[in-house]
Amino acid sequence: MLSSLAFQGRTHIFKIHARSMSVERDIRFELLARLCPNSTGAEIRSVCTEAGMFAIRARRKIATEKDFLEAINKVIKSYAKFSATPRYMTYN
Repeated sequence: MLSSLAFQGRTHIFKIHARSMSVERDIRFELLARLCPNSTGAEIRSVCTEAGMFAIRARRKIATEKDFLEAINKVIKSYAKFSATPRYMTYN
């Protein structure tokens, strides 16, 4: 139940941030939310911002689903590499 609510919340956050952007109409926000498990709203906003930057770099006025997927790979996947794990947590 909780994971379903979290999934719906992530989907809604993607839609909120995409409202202020020029995006394709057929973007699957549910897919994007599934690719970002346990992501915070700030991380999702970073994904949306980065998707816009991918579109700008490609000299397009509209962000595509591919831009969002590339942004997820850049923001979420690279962030996971730097997450704290018990192995690196040392106390004096």
